Amino acid sequence: MQAKVFLKIHYITKQLLKSKSVSDSELNVNLLKSLFEVIGYPLLNLVNTVLRTGNMLSELKVSTIVPVPKVKDPSKPSEYRPINLLPIIDKIIEIVVSKQLTEYFEENSLLYDGQSGFRKKHSCESAVQLVLSVFGDLQRAFETNFKDSEMRNTF
Repeated sequence: MQAKVFLKIHYITKQLLKSKSVSDSELNVNLLKSLFEVIGYPLLNLVNTVLRTGNMLSELKVSTIVPVPKVKDPSKPSEYRPINLLPIIDKIIEIVVSKQLTEYFEENSLLYDGQSGFRKKHSCESAVQLVLSVFGDLQRAFETNFKDSEMRNTF
């Protein structure tokens, strides 16, 4: 089991991009990728400890909030949106937890079939199809023909 999780962490690390969503802390993405053979198992132990205890190291709870413009030439604070930059280790733990939860829910059929958000092979289109099928059922339910006398007696 530990080897399987190690391989997942290694895969996650290789997939990480030097993006704006990860803070430039002491350990950046490129350094982590190049040192993974050395720090991979200590990283695995850290991830396992966090998952087992449910406690995140306080150093990993610190983030940097950066304002990113929504429009070309922002002049008001409302024209910015905040982006939260996380430490790279926190980002890896977040991805591991997300993948394990998703895997667990999918394998045990715990998600509603109509759940489309944040699921592979599901999209807005599948959500729209569900909504349209529900409205179609409602429309058919109200297409019953009533005679005027029946309507008067009902109300």
